[in-house]
Amino acid sequence: MLQLQPENEVLLNTLQEVAAEMKAREEAHQEDGHKKPSSAANEPSVCIREFDDAAITVQQLDPKKEKQSQGTAWDLVVTVEVCGGRPSSTGIPFDVANKAVSEALESVAPAHTFRLQVNEEETRTDEGKYAFDLFLQLRELAKLGEASFGKFCGTVCCLRALLQTASLKAWLEEWGGLVQPSATEEQQTKKIRVFPYCKRESMYVKTQADSLTVVLPIHMPDSNDPTIAVTFLQEFAEARRHSSLGSAPAIAYYRSTPPLEVQDIQFSSPYAPVSDSKRRQSTPAARYPNAGFVSLVLFRRHVSDRRRAFQAAWRILTFQAFVSYHVKASKAAMHTSMRKRVAHLLQVLNRAKPEAEPTRKRVPAP
Repeated sequence: MLQLQPENEVLLNTLQEVAAEMKAREEAHQEDGHKKPSSAANEPSVCIREFDDAAITVQQLDPKKEKQSQGTAWDLVVTVEVCGGRPSSTGIPFDVANKAVSEALESVAPAHTFRLQVNEEETRTDEGKYAFDLFLQLRELAKLGEASFGKFCGTVCCLRALLQTASLKAWLEEWGGLVQPSATEEQQTKKIRVFPYCKRESMYVKTQADSLTVVLPIHMPDSNDPTIAVTFLQEFAEARRHSSLGSAPAIAYYRSTPPLEVQDIQFSSPYAPVSDSKRRQSTPAARYPNAGFVSLVLFRRHVSDRRRAFQAAWRILTFQAFVSYHVKASKAAMHTSMRKRVAHLLQVLNRAKPEAEPTRKRVPAP
């Protein structure tokens, strides 16, 4: 099965190609000093989309113009927009996300080589979105050495993962005892935390003394996808019973009714009513996600250090994309198989056609 990686390979290749182009442009200018180098601002921007919840744009800048307007010769800007959930109070926390990005960049590059500018107006308007511009001095970063530059590019390629896992990772580290908890253990076990994990969905986390339960509602926008998703999730839950996966988190699948942890929760759009009166009148199919619920049970060994906590948060937050990818791949495989079958049947029918008898032309007698 495909596991989504936090690094964006397309963005990594783009940054390396842009750095190579800048280096080649400077070398050509040094060889032919009287010739004016081509302006980097004329280069087209590169737009990268990750599923439907993240958009990244890479645009080269003119260092001379940037130094005149902003005082620093920035030569590249990376614009990142991440949707952390539906517009509600469960969106990406502004301060948590800003701190996560700043600390990650400061740990791999000098502060004067980059500047983080958060689009506060857009971020504050839509609480489910976090948008920022990352201005870079790519020429200065490339001078740090191949290893340091590669490490910085790798960090930039993980910005989406750092943003979306910031709040959940902090909660897992707090529950796992890696940081000082902000609430007592009794307060943590009584409260169900809500975290966004895609545009239209939120997941529910219930902590206990020695375990943590994560409930993920699975909703498919296409009316045909739930049938395949249900089969995939049932097999996914059965595969956990294999002896080789004994240390993996426990998983359970609920097709029609939600787990006990979220039975009292009123679900919201797109599949749930708004009021309790409508909830009592509606059918379970209308008020629950069309592909059911997945419950994951984590233990403290799964978040024993910061790396494990980050990996656990990333796997949980991309579970919806993980299921959607395999559903689409299954549909594509079935379509390919059907086309091959139809082509084979057409060949059989063509071979079964009787050969046309040659017609004799009658020549009139003279």
